[in-house]
Amino acid sequence: MNAKCNLVTVLLLCCLIFPGNAQEFNWQDLVNRKQYAAVIAHADSLTLADSSNYEIMNAIGQAYEGMLRYQKAYDYYRLCFSMDTTNLDILNILARTATNLGRAEDAERYFHQVLSADSSNFYANYQLARLYFQLGEYEKAVDAYEKLQAQNEDNTVLYRAIGDCYTRMEQYPSATTAYFQAYNLNRENAGLAVALVNSLYRMGASSPDYISEGIAICDTALFYNPGNRQLLRSKGLGLYIVKQFVQADSVYSSLLADGDSTYLTLKYGGASKYYAGLYMPSVDILDMAYEQDTTSVEVCLLLGSALGKTYDRKRAYDLFDRAEKGLEPNRFLVNQLLAFRAETYQKDGRYKEASRLYYEAWKKNPERLDFLAAISHMYSEIDVSKFQSEEDRQRGLFILVLYMNESLKKKADERTMVFSRALLQSFYEDMFFRNVAEETMIDPDGKKSKISIVDLRNLINQLPEESEMVMEICAMSARSSGKIEEAARLLYRAWEVKGTRVELLREIANLYSHPDISGFKNAEELQRGVFAQVTYAKELLKNESDLSNLTFTRPFLESLNSDMSKRGITEQTMLAPDNRKSQLSINELQSLIQQLPETSDEVKEMIRMMNKEKALKSKK
Repeated sequence: MNAKCNLVTVLLLCCLIFPGNAQEFNWQDLVNRKQYAAVIAHADSLTLADSSNYEIMNAIGQAYEGMLRYQKAYDYYRLCFSMDTTNLDILNILARTATNLGRAEDAERYFHQVLSADSSNFYANYQLARLYFQLGEYEKAVDAYEKLQAQNEDNTVLYRAIGDCYTRMEQYPSATTAYFQAYNLNRENAGLAVALVNSLYRMGASSPDYISEGIAICDTALFYNPGNRQLLRSKGLGLYIVKQFVQADSVYSSLLADGDSTYLTLKYGGASKYYAGLYMPSVDILDMAYEQDTTSVEVCLLLGSALGKTYDRKRAYDLFDRAEKGLEPNRFLVNQLLAFRAETYQKDGRYKEASRLYYEAWKKNPERLDFLAAISHMYSEIDVSKFQSEEDRQRGLFILVLYMNESLKKKADERTMVFSRALLQSFYEDMFFRNVAEETMIDPDGKKSKISIVDLRNLINQLPEESEMVMEICAMSARSSGKIEEAARLLYRAWEVKGTRVELLREIANLYSHPDISGFKNAEELQRGVFAQVTYAKELLKNESDLSNLTFTRPFLESLNSDMSKRGITEQTMLAPDNRKSQLSINELQSLIQQLPETSDEVKEMIRMMNKEKALKSKK
């Protein structure tokens, strides 16, 4: 028995001293079990024969790579390559390790060696594309990804990668198309939905429709991923961007109630409450955001304004002072600070100080007529006899004259001018009956000037008549109440007064805007839509205006042309907002289509995806 035990012991010692095939197998076995440290420890006892063994060298390289010691791994992999220069696997591994070492040129060279031997090698093509992306060579990366995508049409990872490249190049329409394709293949992937939504939001500057589409995608993605915080944050941000502050507040309130205390949720959650008019509830949330980042001027301003509107004007002034120190490079925030500080003075009844700051803000940015409007509001009365003092009357006249002159100069919305005309008329009549040729005015800085009765009369004559404005205001009210036909009728009547305000036709066209005829509920609505789109397009062409607002007009008219051709009809009835009917011939329709700008591929893709979204919602 003892002899047998001794024999076993000797055999075990021999295996340890003279490693053979079993020991060689154990190198890779340890690597497979992620015992990298054990492999590296045994590497010190290698024999000369071991150093020429490909499997052992490869296993040690893997161990060093597993321990993130890329230089050592790279050395062992190069040794392996010297033993087998035709091995594509080791070339790919060398390229990968060179990438981790930051040796971009070496990595690219190795990948190209693989591809020269096997141009369809997926790993080499994919890793080369990723390398180009890391190096900022996004066009090369797109070419490499698209080569792979052509062979793997249903691969969401590749579409997502292409979208990321276009995003880095700031080519957002192309990025959005790629993200749409990825998202369409896997609607349950919240990350893809978020990437798509972010891209749509970036395009929102050119058209609010993209923001609305992003919000709709958030809703669809939330159907598959209820409660997903990323999606809820994206939805809240979209609602905030389009100034639907009440709805944004609802989303952010839900996130906050669920324990989401991330900075952006606090910032935009507080801002949404503020702009929704919930000043008191916004204070605590903005305060928490301010605690996380005291350098955020926007948070500082909103918190200060909320406190100024509620219960702590002393702290509001302190916050405004703090914000002012970090503001100067940012023109927008400088003006916002002045406006908030002025608003707080106004709440305190300190009208002179408030108007002086609003006036200063306007002089720094003359495009901001809202600053003049704010001063005008403080000195606005039904007629001249209602002013409490002569000084108030003189201040009121100055700001009203300045505000109206600037509004006319900048061709501001006439609805803001209609109510000022009556007060200026009151000033004029008072001067006329007092038989004075000039009236004194005082600006917010306290400087005096004069205006003649003739200049005042000329200014009044330039302001819009009330009747046209009343129609527009009533149209706004009707639209808000969902009375589309009434809104269109009023806007059309307002347009007929002068026949030159194309923006009124645009408003009517927007009431009946669909990318194709299937969006209309019935034949009458279609007839009204055709009239609105055709009339608006013709007026733009007649005036040689910018046609960029006709994003969906050509696709809609092409859809109508296709339908008329299929049904074999040569005329389409059009119904004007005043219920007058007319006919549009197919020849006239085709001629109009030819004059409109071609529909971009991005818009076509967008329409296709929007239709899919509608189809998906209808199934629900």
